[in-house]
Amino acid sequence: MRISYTWLKELVDVPYSPQELAEILTRQGMAVDALEKVGASFDNIVVGKLLEVQPHPNADALSVCRVDVGAETLQIVCGAPNIHAGQQVPVALIGARLGELAIKKSKLRGIESCGMCCAADELGISQDHSSLLFLDEGLTPGTPFEALVAGADYIFELDIPNNRPDLLNHIGVAREIAAHLAVVRGTLAHVHPPVVVLREVAEEVAHAVRVRIEDQHLCPRYTARVLRGVRIAASPLWLQARLHRLGIRPINNVVDATNLVLLEYGHPLHAFDLARVSGAEIIVRRAQDGELLRTLDDVERRLDTQMLVIADAARAVALAGVMGGANTEVTATTTDILLESAYFDGPCIRRTAKLLGLQSEASARFERGVRGAALEASARAAQLMCDHAGAAVLRGVVDVNYAPAPAAFPCRYSRCVTLLGLAVPARDARTVLDALGFTVAVDARDEDLWQVTPPTYRVDCAEAPDLAEDIVRVLGYDTVPTDSTATFHDAAMPAPIIRWREQVRDALVGAGLHEAMTPSLISPDTLTAAGVPADAPELNTVGLVNAMTQEQAVLRTLLYPGLIKVVQRNTAFGAPAVRMFELGRVYRPKPAGAGFEEEERLSIILWGAATEKGVWDSARELDFGDGVAVLDGLLATLDVQATRTVAARAGFHPGRTATVTLAGGPIIGFIGELEQRLLRALDLRGRVVIIELLAEPLCAVANPRRRFTPLPRFPLAERDIAFVVPDAITHQRVQEVIANASVTFVTAVTLFDVYRGEHVPAGHRSMAYRIGYRLPDRTLTDAEIDAAQQTMAAALTTQLGAQIRV
Repeated sequence: MRISYTWLKELVDVPYSPQELAEILTRQGMAVDALEKVGASFDNIVVGKLLEVQPHPNADALSVCRVDVGAETLQIVCGAPNIHAGQQVPVALIGARLGELAIKKSKLRGIESCGMCCAADELGISQDHSSLLFLDEGLTPGTPFEALVAGADYIFELDIPNNRPDLLNHIGVAREIAAHLAVVRGTLAHVHPPVVVLREVAEEVAHAVRVRIEDQHLCPRYTARVLRGVRIAASPLWLQARLHRLGIRPINNVVDATNLVLLEYGHPLHAFDLARVSGAEIIVRRAQDGELLRTLDDVERRLDTQMLVIADAARAVALAGVMGGANTEVTATTTDILLESAYFDGPCIRRTAKLLGLQSEASARFERGVRGAALEASARAAQLMCDHAGAAVLRGVVDVNYAPAPAAFPCRYSRCVTLLGLAVPARDARTVLDALGFTVAVDARDEDLWQVTPPTYRVDCAEAPDLAEDIVRVLGYDTVPTDSTATFHDAAMPAPIIRWREQVRDALVGAGLHEAMTPSLISPDTLTAAGVPADAPELNTVGLVNAMTQEQAVLRTLLYPGLIKVVQRNTAFGAPAVRMFELGRVYRPKPAGAGFEEEERLSIILWGAATEKGVWDSARELDFGDGVAVLDGLLATLDVQATRTVAARAGFHPGRTATVTLAGGPIIGFIGELEQRLLRALDLRGRVVIIELLAEPLCAVANPRRRFTPLPRFPLAERDIAFVVPDAITHQRVQEVIANASVTFVTAVTLFDVYRGEHVPAGHRSMAYRIGYRLPDRTLTDAEIDAAQQTMAAALTTQLGAQIRV
């Protein structure tokens, strides 16, 4: 929402600079996203009258003009089309500045120019640069241009909460400033809205138009005024400039009046050409199924019975609360205006705007629940049309009103204090609520019991917590008393699962992974694309009754299909590698039928380059071994003992997939590489390693402890050992044998070579390991190292049938 600093100062006494006010608004819940200075200062810019316009002798596109600027007559070279003697335009004199442009005496194609005739965009009034800005002919040459239009201003970009439609206008924001000033000064500050005095003619409006509401729920109130004798023309410059600076394109004096009131009061209005309203009758009804309406953006739209329309005796003439119809649009020939000001049901307007893809300034307000200023806004717009369009207002207003008055609700002030945990005096709280427009009646027998009536425009207040929020917001979170009436308990220890999540995140981020958060709602195709077979229980999903899209139709039963889509997206953008994990919930239907069960899981995905190719380095892809390293590192951090067992899984490589089982416990997940057939279907090259584990059983046995050991003082001795074993012997089994051998000073075991081929029997492979030995208190002797190597060889030969290679 764009808000003008100058306009706010017209509505309330603002003793702050724009920068200071930005801080105050932010503290009161209206975050200022940007503060922008707009407009020119208009120094040395005056009204000029073109006395003579002659062609430039050396340029076809230029004209040489003699311009009366009051004190003198200037020669100015101008490039604007369609200019002639007698017109009045703004003239920037020598010394004026238009943004970065400094006006000075110059020569254009050999002809001296002593100023500049200005277009609207050069003065910051609009974006129009098609010609000069032509002024009313009755102005006196030399009149300062600043007398016709506001000078420089500051514009606040406010982030308004969705439940505060009352702040989508200048009077609403001014009301919040007044409440702040009431707290600061200790006396009630007042907002000064424009004084509206309508001089109505004798003709009664009830004789000129009739209004009937057929659906009182979707439209609880509809008011109508009639204005005759309207002369459609451009709005005054000050009005055009104000609209332009706040992001609205000026159109004409009628439409601009409704838009100005929208920004002022926050209540949308609509002007109909009364002569084009059949039967001079307004009917607020639901649209007929398939009914067509061409809206003001010149698009024909097909409606349904859930949408609300404004109709006349013959057809729909507007889409209620969203946009008017082209069939009753105000045009240059319009003379009589029917001015609408109404309340509409927010959910209905939101649905209509969404289905038709038609968002407007009106729908943005009505869908949030705008209420409260229907008559005031209508009267203000009528006054503007009288002043600037020569309109005559018919006596009275047609007001069909079924809207209930705001209901009072009981509130114990002690409840507000308890909610806030702050000792705020009741007097200060009453000051805040009075300034915001609330009516507070204190029970004569119980001063703690209040009957609070919210103002019509506050659709968000209905109970004590709402009042508590308003009180502390206006008082200021940083200025409330430091003493507290609330009793605070010692902070509770976080649940084990919360600590476990943080430990997992720390371990995996430390291993070079990034955390992902994928949607819980997925398409069933996401599961089948990830290789889940048709008979798998994971395809038994919980579906949404009214899914917004097919991509969000069911709740996920696995985490890794979502991570696969993350890899696909990253590869499309040229990422060399993806290392990610996700902690999230999966969902499955309850066996009994109704409802579903939730289960937290951890999933890890690895894909892409493990190392980048350099001058001396060869590139390597992440593979199953890297996944094992990440898994083992995580389990070591959590101090969890688990084993891996080779097992088949649909969609995964048969030799590079294993279940993960807790020591003496259940299977808690799996690790594996996706099979190549599936990778081709996913358009992924290389290898994709996936780990998915159950969170709760892993958390139950986790016992991470910080272990600190001093840096080693004595050297590491390394020896290599190579042997031939059957292909069925896994690396994990070899590690277990080496770890269980009777050597206590083994500190490292690294597999550095695997070979199949000549001199190795079929069905066998050669494996080479580098074993590190070290003692903490002395240097090992050669004899001790040789004895350890012999012990290792004997264990491998006895337990695995290994043939030691010399």
